[in-house]
Amino acid sequence: MNIYVYTDPEYRGSLWSVQTYRAICEEAAKKKYSVRLIECEDLDTFDFDTFFSAEKRKIVLCLTTSVGNTGKMIASFRRHGIHVLLVNHQSHRASVGCSNLIVDYEDGMRRIVSYLTSCGKTRPALYGINRNS
Repeated sequence: MNIYVYTDPEYRGSLWSVQTYRAICEEAAKKKYSVRLIECEDLDTFDFDTFFSAEKRKIVLCLTTSVGNTGKMIASFRRHGIHVLLVNHQSHRASVGCSNLIVDYEDGMRRIVSYLTSCGKTRPALYGINRNS
């Protein structure tokens, strides 16, 4: 079985994308699945028919944190009959008709702060570009 993954080019080199992709590959290997990465800058020019030629059902895991590009990305996949599973997506309006796997940032930050406090760090500061950081 193949698992198809697309990473938003804007975030392809980010630590989150790299680690998430690595985790997907590790879990797939445990089940003897193959991970196929869709590597392209422009989905409108990608040859999906050839890429998915052996598949009856087309599903792509999309790793993205970009709210602005998501609607266009989903539309590109839909034009080719591909179902999208968005990973780490925040805007439900842009992803109507898609499945979502959402990371709970707030719980994650609570756990980090709790861990740091248990280590004796009483004034931790978390910095990041995410609005929940």
